[in-house]
Amino acid sequence: GIQALANCLTSCSKLISLHLAQSAFYPDALDGLAGILKKCSELTDLDLHGNDLTSDGALVVMSCIGSNCQGLTKLDLGHAMLGDVGAAAVADELGRCTALTHLALVNNSVTSDGVKHLAAALPSHTSLKELHLGLNRIW
Repeated sequence: GIQALANCLTSCSKLISLHLAQSAFYPDALDGLAGILKKCSELTDLDLHGNDLTSDGALVVMSCIGSNCQGLTKLDLGHAMLGDVGAAAVADELGRCTALTHLALVNNSVTSDGVKHLAAALPSHTSLKELHLGLNRIW
């Protein structure tokens, strides 16, 4: 599945939008996803919402995005079971995602601990225009 897509996209370096929402990713698919993200340096829109990425997936995705997708403007990781560790992974890479204007982390079981990491990263991220954190436990 995802590995075949990664292999196919080796010649798609100009891909700007990738929507893989609710694609039933499992932890063993993370290598394939990383392969896709490493090959799509022109990516501006990435939608992975509704996949069970967990914090491990967030680390993989954010590592690839931070090193290869500096033009990314929209990232949707909603409903992905990221938790506080995943939110921290997103926060840690925000500084390298300088073009990001839209970030969705809806319904990820993020608590005040995860939001503290995000809050620390946001002041230096002046391009962000939309931040979606609904359905988390951030009180």
